[in-house]
Amino acid sequence: MKKFICFVTILSTIMLFGCSSKPNSVSETSVQSTPETLLSDSSSDDTSKDIPSEISLESTNKDTNSKIESSKPIEQKKSSTNSNKTNSKSENKPATNNNPSEKELMNLVINGENALRSIFKGSAYHSKNIIIKDDFYYGEVTDFSSKDDMKKVLSPYFTDSTINTIFEKYLIEKDGKLYFTIGDGGLRVDYNTCKKEFSYNSNKITIKLIDNSHADDVITEIRTLELINGKWLFTDFWYV
Repeated sequence: MKKFICFVTILSTIMLFGCSSKPNSVSETSVQSTPETLLSDSSSDDTSKDIPSEISLESTNKDTNSKIESSKPIEQKKSSTNSNKTNSKSENKPATNNNPSEKELMNLVINGENALRSIFKGSAYHSKNIIIKDDFYYGEVTDFSSKDDMKKVLSPYFTDSTINTIFEKYLIEKDGKLYFTIGDGGLRVDYNTCKKEFSYNSNKITIKLIDNSHADDVITEIRTLELINGKWLFTDFWYV
């Protein structure tokens, strides 16, 4: 009987300890597996993961902004430097004068030559109606109706005084008709191959043309221009 009582007592004690430990086990499990606990843990983990990325993005933005901010003064500095260079070049650029270039001067010579040739080698030169005065031969002018028409051709290149001198030397009027001298100029300089010397003196330019391609003679011709009312005009032009 005593043995039976001891057995029941031991069994009861075991059961008592078993019951007291089981709720603790359930409680621990419930705490670990509760959805709120999992969400809290997950949220905590997610937050801890997001923090480095936010710091990294903020750092990147700061670096980017820093680069942008630092680049602005450089661009302004470059712009300022370029502006200074431009102003420097503009200030140091030499002032241009009004003198025509040698090429432009030779174009004037050729154009003046052509204007004169239209008269000297025009209808009078080939005319059959010839008169003689003071041992000079003159041919009738039929391609110009008056002196004024001739003057219009010459005035873009020659001064009025030069044109009047040409008319006095080479043009006569008879019976209401104009006659111009007939003659050849002889040997002439070759504009393409002759030596050209240009002399600038205030509002006057002298062009000296020298042709030594002829075995027996050196040909020299002079052209003189003056700046009159803003235009370069010939005051002397060797031509026969």
